[in-house]
Amino acid sequence: MLRIKFMNAPVDDKIYDLAHSIDGAEMVAQMGFNWAFLAFNWGFPPEIEEQDWESFRSAVIHYHKVGVKIFGYIQSSNCVYQGSYLEKDWYALDPYGRKIPYFRGRYYTSLSNATWLAEVRERVRKIIEAGADGIFFDNAWVGGTGIDVAEMPLGPIGAYDEHSRRAYSNAFNGAEIPLVLDTRDPATRQYLRWRADIAVAAIRDWSQTARDLNPSVVITANSYDVIASNSYVAMGVDIENMASVQDVMVVPNFALPRLQEDNSVVANAITIGAVQSRVGNKPVATLPQRDGVGVERMATAKQLSRAMAESAALNAPMVVNGTGYLHRNEFTSLLHSRYEPQRRVMGAMNHWLEEHHAWLSERVPISPLAIYHPYEAVRWDWIKIAPIFFAACETLIQNGYPLRIVSDDDDWSGVQILLVPRGQVDGLDQRLTQFVEQGGRVIALGQSRPVATKTIWEGWRPLRHRIPHIRQLRIRVNQGAMICWRAYHRHRLSRWLAVRLKLQEAMNHSPLYIVPPPALQSALLDAIGRNFYPRVESDGPILLTLWAEKDGTRQLHLVNYQDTPQRVTIHLDELTGTWVYTPGVSEPPNKVVGSSIMLGVDVAKVLRSPHEEIEQ
Repeated sequence: MLRIKFMNAPVDDKIYDLAHSIDGAEMVAQMGFNWAFLAFNWGFPPEIEEQDWESFRSAVIHYHKVGVKIFGYIQSSNCVYQGSYLEKDWYALDPYGRKIPYFRGRYYTSLSNATWLAEVRERVRKIIEAGADGIFFDNAWVGGTGIDVAEMPLGPIGAYDEHSRRAYSNAFNGAEIPLVLDTRDPATRQYLRWRADIAVAAIRDWSQTARDLNPSVVITANSYDVIASNSYVAMGVDIENMASVQDVMVVPNFALPRLQEDNSVVANAITIGAVQSRVGNKPVATLPQRDGVGVERMATAKQLSRAMAESAALNAPMVVNGTGYLHRNEFTSLLHSRYEPQRRVMGAMNHWLEEHHAWLSERVPISPLAIYHPYEAVRWDWIKIAPIFFAACETLIQNGYPLRIVSDDDDWSGVQILLVPRGQVDGLDQRLTQFVEQGGRVIALGQSRPVATKTIWEGWRPLRHRIPHIRQLRIRVNQGAMICWRAYHRHRLSRWLAVRLKLQEAMNHSPLYIVPPPALQSALLDAIGRNFYPRVESDGPILLTLWAEKDGTRQLHLVNYQDTPQRVTIHLDELTGTWVYTPGVSEPPNKVVGSSIMLGVDVAKVLRSPHEEIEQ
């Protein structure tokens, strides 16, 4: 598949075969992972793919022998245009009647086509028969994808084939799918909601087939880059509805935690926290990368350690990408001997997490400071709302204030100060009124609120993109975007040029990691209170999260986003005895006592304060 997608690029076949062997399974187990994702179906027709199914079945046996469960991968919205699939009528079409390419040699399929739904259903049956413990539905969206630029979704978004048109028309009394998408337009919003619902319905259908065969099967899907991009519009991924048909949410993104040149932090914690606030008790796992498939280089051992510590600080598991890495222009995998340092560090971190699982897993957030994520509003007004939300989160991280993200139906227990970005959400004002009546304080960001004690950042627009609302202009702009899409996915020269110009990285990297000007940061910190506790004083950005265990024991998680160690001071509101743990280091914790505690932090620290050791 890598050769098809990337135009006959060199692949280290020996290393890829290792992943399906007992030796490969043992290497994965030694790294401390208890689940692995293995490809069962890449979208090839069955007469070509049957030999791969046997390899998958053997691999499942190997992994089960070493105590690792398997998610089987199914390609659910596109297929390889070969063999018996050449004559199928299930392909999604763009508004001009053309098949929509998904990399080279593959085309998107229509989730409104009953034959395609049945084809995936058959793959589900086979993957259960092969012994998989879970199923990962990749790219489960309707038709093509694109990007949201200034209220105008660009690219071959959605599907315009006869099956999709008929299904949409039947659902909305003869309505046509809009040719030009505009997130301010009610017709566009209606279509995009329908599109997201169709994807959820497809996964529900396939999941039911799986559960009929194996009631304990674990279902997940690709919730691609939600939060840091407008994937609701671009991909049709509705995280709330998707959560209703999945057992665990998996969010691949490009937020491998790191400092950028402007000192902003690409903080995966923002995505994790925002998704967690929307999906109830469903586990949220992210798969953070830096640049994306086809151009990804292996992260350093420290970068991977930081990413895992950051996920642990949010009480979330992390999926590590094991394949598709480029080394000297050849595709290789995590199992190559050159990546032994990375495997060793991940093994140490996973061992530490397992060692302390009892108290790491049973905790609830307790930060008195929280920020509200307006998911219902941001999908339609992304360019105005999302930058404000991210800028506020960045301000907290840059200044050592705790990060906690809440939503409409989330539990606001213990919250005393709530930051609320702009955006209209049904029922929000009533919820805020109740919050204030119970003693809470609201700080409005970018838009005044009736119950806000302070409004700041009014008139500040970190990102100012806009395409004039002229229909013919927008048609031409979108046609140009689709031409570029097709060229990138189908033509070697276009792909080569895009890689050389680093266009893929530019498209994948979110512009939202924004550090506000010092005056705006000061305005927010003044509104919160400079004497807020607990907080961290440091030279560089530090993630701080606060938790409580069932018996009242408090946890403070610190993650250093710098590549060099920092000396930090943790300011507490009372004299406290606390045990200091170093994630990834299996040594006894150190006991410290104080109301201002100085520590050296290389990658991460966890401070654990038993209730009886907190001065009353």
